[in-house]
Amino acid sequence: MANFIGENNRLNGRLVSQDGDRCVVELERGEKVHALAINVGQPGGPVTLSIRPERINLNGRSENCANRFSGRVAEFIYLGDHVRVRLEVAGKNDFFVKQPIAELDPGLSVGDVVPIGWQVEHVRALDPLQQVH
Repeated sequence: MANFIGENNRLNGRLVSQDGDRCVVELERGEKVHALAINVGQPGGPVTLSIRPERINLNGRSENCANRFSGRVAEFIYLGDHVRVRLEVAGKNDFFVKQPIAELDPGLSVGDVVPIGWQVEHVRALDPLQQVH
């Protein structure tokens, strides 16, 4: 299922708990994420989290988010009226945030560590993606 939802960031973990349509997932490095339980198995089972780049908030915009992390800026990709910021987050070096250029902090540089966050309703917990070797 997780292969068919378009451009997204993926984080792998294990289901900790589920309460109705909400769940808690523990990532490989121990961070916990609160998410919508779209298609999950039993607690302890593998889960792939999916978060669209435009749903992630940078810097001060992350303060009121349920899920908060930090990321190291790796690259800026300017695309017309928006920018894609590639970050290193939770051990992954291909985590993207899409933001209007007008909202980008002009002082932000490659190598900076910034707070990021997203709301529970913007992250989906899905059956695990199969790794292709």
